Parts: sequence; C-alpha cells; structure tokens
Amino acid sequence: MTTTPFDVLLLGGNVVDGTGNPWFPADVGIRAGRIAAIGRLAGAQAGVVLRADGHVVSPGFIDMHSHSDFGVIAHPPAESAVAQGVTTQLIGSCGISAFPRRPATPRLRLDPPEIGDWSAKEYFGLLGKGIGTNVAVLVGHNRVRACVMGLDPREPTAEEQGRMRALVEEAMGEGAVGLSTCLEWPSADSATTAEVVDLARAAAKHGGFYSAHLRTYSDGLFDALAETVQVHRETGMPVHLPIVHTRGRWRSRMGGLLAAVADYRTQGVPLTMDVIAFPAFGGWWGHRAVFPDTLYGWQADNLEDVLGRLADPGSRAEVRRAVEERRTVPHTTFAEQLLTFDSWDSIRIEAVGPGSTNAQFVGQTVTQAAERVGANPTDFYLDLLMAERRSLATIHYPIRHDDWIQAFRHPQTSFGLDVVTTRPDLPDRKFNAFHVHPAHFGGMPDVLGTYTRDLGILSLEEAIRKMTSLAATQIGLRDRGILTEGAWADIAVFNPRTVAGRGTWFEPRRYPVGIQHVLVNGVPVVRDGKTTAATPGRVVTRH
Repeated sequence: MTTTPFDVLLLGGNVVDGTGNPWFPADVGIRAGRIAAIGRLAGAQAGVVLRADGHVVSPGFIDMHSHSDFGVIAHPPAESAVAQGVTTQLIGSCGISAFPRRPATPRLRLDPPEIGDWSAKEYFGLLGKGIGTNVAVLVGHNRVRACVMGLDPREPTAEEQGRMRALVEEAMGEGAVGLSTCLEWPSADSATTAEVVDLARAAAKHGGFYSAHLRTYSDGLFDALAETVQVHRETGMPVHLPIVHTRGRWRSRMGGLLAAVADYRTQGVPLTMDVIAFPAFGGWWGHRAVFPDTLYGWQADNLEDVLGRLADPGSRAEVRRAVEERRTVPHTTFAEQLLTFDSWDSIRIEAVGPGSTNAQFVGQTVTQAAERVGANPTDFYLDLLMAERRSLATIHYPIRHDDWIQAFRHPQTSFGLDVVTTRPDLPDRKFNAFHVHPAHFGGMPDVLGTYTRDLGILSLEEAIRKMTSLAATQIGLRDRGILTEGAWADIAVFNPRTVAGRGTWFEPRRYPVGIQHVLVNGVPVVRDGKTTAATPGRVVTRH
C-alpha cells in the first residue's frame, strides 16, 4: 500500500471500469486529478474520504450530443449535468457552435436572445475560466457559414470559402475536436458536398473528426449517409452520426440504417453513432405537435385560448380542421418532420388528473385509446383535452419506440442528451431555447434505472461501457471514460438499486436519485447527493 496520501479516497465501492468487464470490489485513490490506485486501500491517508459502500464506482458519463455551448458560459457549474453523473459534454453539435460570431452574424436555431460576439480564441478563453464539466468542442459549419455568408441560401464564392476554411483552421488550432454539420437546416441545406469536404479537410489536418447531422432522415436517407461517407473518403477523417434515427415516412427504417452503417464499417469506414438517451425528442408536449402555431404557442403556453375555442361548437370545427390539416399535409422539412405529427400513433397519453376515469388510457397512443372506445382519434384527443385540461400530458414521439430501442441497444451507439445544462431554479430561457423535459435532469439515470435495471435491455456493464469508454473513443479521448491507474479521475458513484430520473412531463426540473458522488478531474462536483457548484472542468482535446 502506498504511504503517500491521496487527495481523494473512494472506499467500499464496486468498480465498473467502463470497458464492459464485470464489476469488482475495490477502493479508488486519486492524486493530482488522476487515478493513482485501484485496490484495497483501507487505512490509506487522504485529504477527502468518500464512502461508496455497496455503490457502483464507474467512469463519469459522457454526453455525446449537448447544446450547452451557451449554457456553460451563462451558468458554469452545469448542475443539471453533473447531478446525473455527466462529467464530459461534446458541444458544438448540429453545426451550431457558439462561435465564431461577429456583430452582424445572424442568429441561428437555438441561439438565446442575448449572446456574445466572440472568436474561437475568445470563446475558448471563457471556457478556461472554469466550468462544472469537461467539454470537447466541435466547430459548427452552420455557424461558420453564417459568420461569413449570413443566411444566404447559395454556394459560397471562392473568397468566402477561403474565409470559412480559415475560421475552421482557427477553431481547430484553439482546441476544437472536429467539425459538425447539419445540412438539413437553412441555410446550410444549400451547401454542396464539395463545400463540406473542403472544410472537413481543414479540420482533418488537425486530427479532427466529422460529426454529421445528415441532410435528411427520411426520403433520401441512404443518399445522405453516402454523402457523409464521401467526406471520410476524401479527407480520411473519422465520421460520427449524432442522434441516429429515422422519421417521417421512413420512421420504420432504423434496421436498414443500422445495417448500412455496419456495411460501411466492414468496408473500413470509421463510422460511429450515438442515440438520444431518452425516448422522446422534438415536440415534447403533444400540444406542440398537434396544434399549429396560430392556435397554440408552446413557449407562451396559451392553452386556455385553445380550450376556449374548443368550448364553442363553431370554433371547435375550425380547430379540428386545423389539426387534421397539420396531420395530413406532407412533412418534408426538418421542423415539420420533428416537431409536427403525421399519425395519432406518434402521440402517447402520459398522464391525466388524479382519480380521472381516463387513467385507463395512460400509456396508450391516441389511436389505441380511440379504437378502444370506438371514436375518431382527432375527436377523442380534443375531448380528452377538454376533460383533463392542464392535467393532460400527451407526448409526441417522432421516432418509433421499437426503432429507438434498436439503436439504444446497438453495441456501437453511445448516448447523447440533446439538451442544455441548467439548474432547477434558473430562468433558463435566456440561454436554453429548448422546452425543458425530463432528460435535462435525468436522462443518464434513466438509462441506468428504467432501461438497464428495470427492463433489462442492457447489462449494467454494457450500459456503462456505452456511456463512458465507447463515447471517449468516439471523440478521441485517450485517458478518459475508463477507470484505470493514470486516467483522469472523472468518476460517478451511484446506487444501482435506486438510481433513476425523477422528472415528469409536468415537473421536469427535478434532480435524479441514486447519484451519490461525482468527480471531475478529481474534484467533487456532487458530494453525498448534493451539487457543490465547483468548476474543475476543462476543454479536452483528442489524443
């Protein structure tokens, strides 16, 4: 046993090291931010001793799809992330990094109302002042394009292409780990493959990888995947597919997409994936998916206006026509496919009022519930809303649950939360353009609780491997995502019998249960189940 004191000592835990190997009982000693010893360390001296009796001691979780670019600047402790065991976030997703920005740069999707104008160097400097989690940073193609070209839906001139290339080079020089795109969003949807390849080649020179939100996840899906593979073949860089899914008329094509990815991998294409850690994204509230903006503004939440119109027979007929039109028109754009519904099968009843006779429908889709009583689904939904009013929670699932499970259990998919870090008591709309939902505070605990412990979809060791070492490998982090001597001490300690998210669709702002301690670079950011507001995180880079 070493006689040199540890900075932190975790005693009595069961180590799941992140590799997929079975757990084993051991203590963990930490010194200078790294794991110094794993074994029987009882009696060793330490500045801080944390008990982990009967708990799992694992690597900290890695969120492979975060939009916390502004969140970690506005609220550095990132408490909603660390409280669920997240120690590293991959930010800059979907082509919308927070930088580079100049005064004339137009706002992009998810930009908060008040944001800074900064270069890559200035932004990385802000991160260096202290954050609660580590961050790996992607430079976003959409942001670079907006900085140089505004939102013009056209190809760049040679001079503009050169300026974009220089911005990518600058970001990579400051520590970005790669380039992200979202060729589905305006005006990046007008970018050619050649434009993307040129910028990707600039990132590849610095050892970066390519994170590709595909040009479409519906009609043309496999062509979009082939386009992404072409970027690899022309640049040599690894390719990552964030939040892999299928939607619209292609909602049932997940098996085909996973098979295509497997086929490319057998051809030697370094293609990896992540899947959202929570089974619903996009139009969280059913009202948001069902009613057009002219009737219901989800941020203003003017549900009473809708209820008033439904109470009048003439107005109800107008509302019904609007809902049916929204459901039946072709959904081709990103927003239409993700945020609106085309089938009552994708709207599920999640909650009703206490003691309501409609409790019999909870857990069913609107189609299933309507068939049960012999009603038209549209009329059933409107009647249900009138009966339950604000006690009704219906959620839009733009991807099929069975398809999500396929991707969730696939051995090559890590997990992303697709949220912005915050805190329950913060007025976060200034930097969080998302509608807060349970994954903001409990997505990773739900992986461990609901889908691993309760449903048995994954073993504990496999779930942790996907949340840690697999994700670290996908980003290119050599000494994180694993518990071994010499690795950085990013650690989560949790009770496998009780770990769970506590958020509901009505009250999403709840910390999870079962997360006992969380350390980032050896510093406790959660201790005895409570966040510490410490900011020991840093910008992490590949290899």
